[in-house]
Amino acid sequence: MGSRVAPPLAIIFMDSLERDFNTSASHKPDLYMRYIDDVLGVWTHGSANLQEYFRHINDAHPSIKFTIESTDKTPSIPFLDTSITVEPTGKYTTELYIKPTSAGIILHADSAHPWKTKRAVLHSQIRRAINISSDNSARERSIEKIKDLFLNNGYNMRTISRATSCCQTSRPRPRRRATPVTRLVLPFIDDKLAQTVQAIVHKSGQQNLGVTWTNKQTIKNQLVRSALKPPPCPGGSRCHSCAAGLQGRCHSSGVVYQLTCTLCNRSYIGETGRHIRLRYNEHLRDAKNHRMDSPWGDHFRDDHPRCRPEPQHIAAKILQTCNTSRDRKIAESLWIRTYRPALNTNIASWAVL
Repeated sequence: MGSRVAPPLAIIFMDSLERDFNTSASHKPDLYMRYIDDVLGVWTHGSANLQEYFRHINDAHPSIKFTIESTDKTPSIPFLDTSITVEPTGKYTTELYIKPTSAGIILHADSAHPWKTKRAVLHSQIRRAINISSDNSARERSIEKIKDLFLNNGYNMRTISRATSCCQTSRPRPRRRATPVTRLVLPFIDDKLAQTVQAIVHKSGQQNLGVTWTNKQTIKNQLVRSALKPPPCPGGSRCHSCAAGLQGRCHSSGVVYQLTCTLCNRSYIGETGRHIRLRYNEHLRDAKNHRMDSPWGDHFRDDHPRCRPEPQHIAAKILQTCNTSRDRKIAESLWIRTYRPALNTNIASWAVL
């Protein structure tokens, strides 16, 4: 299922197939539930009829073959993350099921995430074990599996025991009506800095202000690339931005950039959501035409009136790549505050403390 559309198509196909073979079957299951490719059913028509039904559904389509596990051969069968045990009396119990082939990997205690996130993951997994289990003994076995999982991922027993006690004694809080909250999105550095910022926000008295921590520097982002090589420059050998120093990156978009006059070393910092080559061409055109009220038009008209601007006169460099317009505005303001470029008329795009 490498394509995004594959799972929905598979589900639609299986739904049509199931309707056909369940309609034509001589005996039908009392309960038939499927999630993707896992099916759970309840059968009360005897083992012989079950085998006949099994052969019937396997003959429904040449490319679809089912396998079967039943409580006739083993008292417990797994379905997704639940192990279902049927006793001789007909009573059944449920508890948490973890595949023997599971890698046992979950958010590690030493990973670069806020501690609040790690604690939430721990609590959610313990609550999952509790909710799946049907009685006290099953609940204890399920919680032990979760304890082993988190111990193997660097969490200490004190933290796990405290979370277990909290989940077993606390009751779910009723949902309150959501109030609008302004989110301050900041890069996560470490827990110490996060706690300091949270304390400052709390002391500010702003009830509708929250902090969301993000970290774009993941291992996946560092190691995985969707393209084997950058796309070719659409301008070819005549691309002005490539000649100005953006060779191989002129197609980049959503960037904060710096342009430097090679004649006097004065610079300008800006941002754009478009391809950087398009924005560079606009700056170069302003310089050539001595456009009024533009940084490069004013600069070459006032400081280099006899120079015919070419790409070698305005060197280009990408300072930062951003995902959103808000991030670009903030990054541009920070770079302007750091470099104090002479050709910028504004101190910053946004006010930066």
